[in-house]
Amino acid sequence: MKAAPDVITREVEGGLVLVDVRSGECFHLNHTGGLVWSQLAAGASNEIAAEALSARFAIGRDQAVADVAQLVSQLVAKSLLIQ
Repeated sequence: MKAAPDVITREVEGGLVLVDVRSGECFHLNHTGGLVWSQLAAGASNEIAAEALSARFAIGRDQAVADVAQLVSQLVAKSLLIQ
């Protein structure tokens, strides 16, 4: 995975804002979503992102894997992440 080239990110209090300059849409990710985004946008696999999420926020591995899969699905559907 990697961030789509037309997505701008900005850290804000409470997480991360993604702006899709193609559509003008803005998206807010909380701290957990922001961590996952940072991992994935840098080229990490879903598994690595889930491990980081689990370690940082004391979330069980199975829950982290499910949460990452759900977020990835949403980000890909909005063309914010590309494969």
